Amino acid sequence: MIKNKTAIIYANMDWFDVAEEPKSISELPEPFAIAKQLFTADKNKNLDEIVKLLTPFLEGRFLPINLDNWEEIFADPEGFGIPEIVSKKVRIVGVKFSKRVFPICRVEAVFDVPITSQFDKIDMANWQDENSSLTDAVTFAWNLERTDATEDLDFTSGSNSGAECVIMDNYPF
Repeated sequence: MIKNKTAIIYANMDWFDVAEEPKSISELPEPFAIAKQLFTADKNKNLDEIVKLLTPFLEGRFLPINLDNWEEIFADPEGFGIPEIVSKKVRIVGVKFSKRVFPICRVEAVFDVPITSQFDKIDMANWQDENSSLTDAVTFAWNLERTDATEDLDFTSGSNSGAECVIMDNYPF
């Protein structure tokens, strides 16, 4: 294995929704309530402010363990057998509030994923056909300080309207 070698992986998710949510927006940090008020007042005019309020709570995660035969091409630098790479960059590109507590969001992220020496030797399209799609390793989540009311809830993407995942030569944003 080549130490410290990484691949830049770009991923996006179209309208992700959380797996579980609290009963009320009051159980989330205050920026969520403010963002919802701004959305209700004028979602188009206030989009930049809404994104600015919510982005600090968002993170992307790349989970190689969700892929069949992931050890062939992805490294596990800590050696725990369950690598989890948090996004280097993440951004919200669309937001919709509804009757649900959390907004649904279009999101994108960039990951620096540790790779093995085999990574550059494989044809990624063929590898994905024979194993798993890279999109299976991507998830997004709200990273919030937990309270008694939210401690056991899963704020990762429970569903989405589609995802893409590609290897890049440079950071796209």
